[in-house]
Formats: sequence, structure tokens, C-alpha cells
Amino acid sequence: MKEFTSNNKNLFMIHSIEGFTFFLNEIASHLNCNVWGIQCAEDAPLITIEQLATHYLKEVHRIQAKGPYYILGYSYGATIALEMVKQLEEQNEQCELIMVDSSPDYTKGWINSYIDKYTSDSEKHAVLLAYFSASLKGNTTIYRQILKEIINEKDIKSQLIKCAEKFHFINDLSKNEFITAASSFYKKVITALNYHPNFKLKSNITFIKAEHNFIKAENDDYGLQKVIYHFSYLIIDLIKYQLNN
Repeated sequence: MKEFTSNNKNLFMIHSIEGFTFFLNEIASHLNCNVWGIQCAEDAPLITIEQLATHYLKEVHRIQAKGPYYILGYSYGATIALEMVKQLEEQNEQCELIMVDSSPDYTKGWINSYIDKYTSDSEKHAVLLAYFSASLKGNTTIYRQILKEIINEKDIKSQLIKCAEKFHFINDLSKNEFITAASSFYKKVITALNYHPNFKLKSNITFIKAEHNFIKAENDDYGLQKVIYHFSYLIIDLIKYQLNN
């Protein structure tokens, strides 16, 4: 993500739920360290958060064999980063974690804010597919248009094909690339919903929270006290957008 500096510190940035790290390019450009973006490639095991974290740590170890490790996770990536640090702690490694405006509870909350009003799996898939298509381009105005086009398709496969045919171009992807990316997105959603951490981290944690957000969390700390012993708290004017549903 960034040219190497004379600083030997590596910062590993974990992707958002779309699977890419380009959302973090602006942050990376201001940092005086080596920044590595971990993105979701086709070989990523999108089965559980635990397996995904283990897979990403193998890539981290290719770059840096021993700690201390500095890891940043944004959105869905914060959940993966949390699990990565948990596994590193089990290996007695020193870690520092930065969680940018998210947590496992918060990620589940925003997913459910979109799908809770729908009953069938097909409808929920359509909502998530429309969200993915609109958010990848950052074009919030087309969310409802996409949803209207695909929600009445007979099954999930038909939704995916129609969405790829009509909207792949807005993200500069081929139809096959769009289908692959959208399928990966849906699998990541399922891993997030099925992740139930039962531990408490001892590492140094910094929690960066947006001053204004469209999802109302149950707690100001997004439930992090359940999984972290202590952390630094930073509130900033972080801009996030909402897809009106």
C-alpha cells in the first residue's frame, strides 16, 4: 500500500467487508511506517473468522517472522484483526491492535439493520447484494434501484446473475469478476454473523470511533469490553455513509 520507509515497523491493515483495502489508502499515506494491505484473495477460506485469521497470519509471517506486530482493522476487518491478535497472543507474541470504528457486535448490528425487516433468505441475499454493489463504488444513490431490480428474482443465483449483467460496469469489473467478488462478500457476511468471541485480549488496543454514525450501538464501546481488558479510546470526525434502506 505504501513505499517502504527507513522505519522498520510494519503495520498490517485488514480489509473491510468488500474485501479490499483501498478504503484505507488515505490513512496509509500519512503514516511513517511500512504499510501492508491484506485483501481477500480467491484462496481465502471464507468459512469462519478463525480460519480466515489463521490464513492471514500465514501471510503476515512471510513478511515478519516475530513480533511485535501492529495490526489495524477497519469495519469487518476489525473483527478479523481481533481474532488475529487473539491467535498471536496464544503464541506469546507481543501485539498492538487498532480497531477503526467497528467490533464484532457492531458489524453484526449493521448487517442486521439491513436484513432484519426481511423474512426469506432470498430477500436478505438481495439486500446484501444491492448493498455490496452500491458500496463498492461508494454510490449510495443506486442502492434502492439495484434492490428493486433483483429482489423478485426466483432464487439467489438468479439475483446474482441479473445483478452482474446490469450493474457490474459501475464497479469497473467484468461479469465474472463481479460474481466472484459478490459471492465472497456474502460468505464474509455469514462468517461475521457466526463469530462469537469468547476471550479477552491483553494486548495494547486503540479504539478509534466515529463521532457520528448511522448505526446506534448498544454501548459506546461497541461491546469491546467483553473481549478486551483495556483500551485507549479516540473519537474523531470519521465520515461514513449510509445506504438508505
